[in-house]
Amino acid sequence: MPISYLRINNYMRVENVEFNPKGGLNEITGANGAGKTSTLSALATMGGKKEIAWKPIRDGAEEATIEIHVDGIGTAQIRIVRKFWTDKNGRQAESLIIESADGARFPSPQNMMTGWLGAFAFDPLAFTRMDAKEQAEILKRFVPDFDFNAIDKKNREDFETRTDVNRSAKDLRARVGGIIVPADTPDEPIDESALVEELQSAGAHNSDIEKRKANRQSLQRDIDQRADGVGRSHAKIDELKQQISAIEESITVDEGWISEQKTRLAKAGALPTPIDQSAITAKINAARTINVHVTRKIERADLTKKADAAEAESIALTAAMDARKKEKAEAVRKAKMPVDGLEFGDDMVLFNGQPLDQASQAEKIRVSVAIAAAMSPKLKVAIIKDGSLLDKKSWALLEQFAIEHDLQVFVETVDSTRPTAIVIEDGSIRQEQALEAAE
Repeated sequence: MPISYLRINNYMRVENVEFNPKGGLNEITGANGAGKTSTLSALATMGGKKEIAWKPIRDGAEEATIEIHVDGIGTAQIRIVRKFWTDKNGRQAESLIIESADGARFPSPQNMMTGWLGAFAFDPLAFTRMDAKEQAEILKRFVPDFDFNAIDKKNREDFETRTDVNRSAKDLRARVGGIIVPADTPDEPIDESALVEELQSAGAHNSDIEKRKANRQSLQRDIDQRADGVGRSHAKIDELKQQISAIEESITVDEGWISEQKTRLAKAGALPTPIDQSAITAKINAARTINVHVTRKIERADLTKKADAAEAESIALTAAMDARKKEKAEAVRKAKMPVDGLEFGDDMVLFNGQPLDQASQAEKIRVSVAIAAAMSPKLKVAIIKDGSLLDKKSWALLEQFAIEHDLQVFVETVDSTRPTAIVIEDGSIRQEQALEAAE
């Protein structure tokens, strides 16, 4: 549905602009401040309230009117009128009417306009100057059944989680590396209590030996003392004859006792060999050292297990993120793009496999015009505010692609000399052009 008629009265700097737009390029030119920007802004207001100027009514006027006619079904025309005025309370008021040629009005006019002009303010030339991220955001509109925000949100969450997991894994690996354990360290600690019990048993054993040894030494001293007594007794026999009987009896008793004790000593056998306690003490000290190593080995194994788990979780998160990226790429691949060869991903837009910002100017214009046409499938209209930046070749390409896509493009330039340009002077079309349009 092309725009066949446009009339603007008292909108911003425009006093009166009225003409019949043609297919392809419609150049709006003039000096700065003449009203050409206001002309395009008036046209953009049809797209929705967000395009309406803060002060839409021209100074000195009571109301502003924007009227366009578009070709409807068959030869019938649809008339669209948006008006602005100040109500009795001094507040800005507005209305939007859409009616058929026979005067029948359509309900919910703004919803209709939004459906017709979903991206009315889309500027194909501005698209070529956007960075890849901004371009990708626009192209997401052509994949309507895919929730990019949900995928991006999940990937951001997993990315943050993976960052924490990787940091934890790195910390665990560092702690593992800081634990030095001898290669021959056993997996289980040595039972120090058993060795201590063994040491205590050996001490008791040796103490008993020392006690028995002392008893024997004491007994030997007694034997020696009594033997000395026997000797003295024999020496005094002559002197103590009168005591011989008593002494002999005593001797007999002592000799009997001596014999008995000698027999006892003979039967006692050799003392057991003392246990070397220093060897057991060395074992205990060695066990304690080994057990320290075992504890560190167990700690290192635990940290290694945790690090392995963290790294595995990181790999799983990466796989999930990659899967979502593939899902997103597949959704984009299956979507119908405005032009063949156009695809996009995160912060990148490709055309025929190459970054769009590396494409030729002709390819950029071709792609942007195709996007503009696709974004306004019913009322194929686009607005370009920086048309003065186009050289002759780019202008010709823009016009060619606009015609190919059946797209009406309203282009703002400054003081253009092209004979087809509509010149705005002091808020109106130049007089001779206005007269030609009226004829």
